[in-house]
Amino acid sequence: MNIDAYLDRIGASGLTEPTQENLKKIQFSHLLNVPFENLDIHLPERRPIVLEEDALFEKIVTRRRGGYCYELNGLLAAALSTLGYEVTLLSGRAKLSVGNFGPEFDHLALKVQLDEPWLVDVGFGDCFRYPLQISELGDQDDGESIYRIDPKEKDHCLVIRKDDARNWWEQYLFNPIPRKLSDFEEMNHYHQTSLGSHFTRGRVITIATEDGRTTLSGTRLNIRNKAGDQTTILSGKNELMETLSSKFGIDPEDVADLT
Repeated sequence: MNIDAYLDRIGASGLTEPTQENLKKIQFSHLLNVPFENLDIHLPERRPIVLEEDALFEKIVTRRRGGYCYELNGLLAAALSTLGYEVTLLSGRAKLSVGNFGPEFDHLALKVQLDEPWLVDVGFGDCFRYPLQISELGDQDDGESIYRIDPKEKDHCLVIRKDDARNWWEQYLFNPIPRKLSDFEEMNHYHQTSLGSHFTRGRVITIATEDGRTTLSGTRLNIRNKAGDQTTILSGKNELMETLSSKFGIDPEDVADLT
């Protein structure tokens, strides 16, 4: 792990001390600089997503791409371990519909143990901007939304978020059993190949901004900030490539075959 190159990639150079404050800054900096995206799945040759540290580093740091949960949190776990943090990989189950969650290993999140355990996640798209205290059962405000961690049966905890209408909605379950990156291989294969996976149904790329979020779903570009929401429909490949470069920092040559 070239930790200096990783920290430079996420805009967090110099944050080498394993402290609570630096952990908070690393998560937020990562969300501002590395997009959540599934573009490789929608290239004509469908590049395989490989869950190995060297492959993740080459894609996210060297080629300055993004990825989805297994990639983003997988590489973050390796980086935090290199910096001296005590990191545990956790299996998550994303909310699918009322009362239903995905299977085990549907999502990868991280637990970082400092004086107390923290939930860290840069791979869920629109989610909490700063680590959440796992043992705190009350509201936790990340400056944009309010979150809560609720213990559930079978040793699972539930991450829920309060929306602008002050309604709570569920994001995902996680449990504290330590996992290895290889434990997620089967679901990683499913999500990049199965017609039942929402990742194969359409391309999506999203990145946090200082005061909101920018998301491209198919050809629909949404920019959300304190002034409100603005949505436009992209027309043609040239506009798509320019948007990937200007809004998400993606090199058009790396995804030149997207249509």
